Amino acid sequence: MAPVNVLALEIADFKSGTRTVELAPTPEDLELDPADFRNLRVAAHLDRTENRVFVQLVVHGTARLQCDRTLVDFDQDLEGRCGVLFAPADEIEGLGGNPDDVREFDPTSHELDITEAVRDTLLLSIPLRRIAPGAEEVPIQTSFGSEDDDMADPRWEALRPLRDRPAEDR
Repeated sequence: MAPVNVLALEIADFKSGTRTVELAPTPEDLELDPADFRNLRVAAHLDRTENRVFVQLVVHGTARLQCDRTLVDFDQDLEGRCGVLFAPADEIEGLGGNPDDVREFDPTSHELDITEAVRDTLLLSIPLRRIAPGAEEVPIQTSFGSEDDDMADPRWEALRPLRDRPAEDR
């Protein structure tokens, strides 16, 4: 028996109108590492017409991130929102707009798979700059080594004449 995809919404009895569906997928359902993501929740508001389904997603979760400043792992609550239009292939070309917001859909289908849209929404909600709480107050070392020539590493001695030579001779 094939595994059940919790993000394939049963729409056979849903001909038109609106409906809201609450889901709790696992990281594995989204093909994500369970060590990095947990507490996933999805609210999907579906608005169906005869041939199209517009889905508004609100995705919540917790991600394990590494701080860009201190390299310390920390947990970050995430929230992402997006809208995706599912339409027949022959109608997609005439819609224009952003093709990422439009997905192909067979109106005779009994299921609507929102897995890719949910995964993309969650991953795009991860901040570009990942800073752990309190990391801004941690001092960062900006100079390394010693300015004192007596303390210099002897392995660099062979290069010292190059450094001390006038610029026009280099």
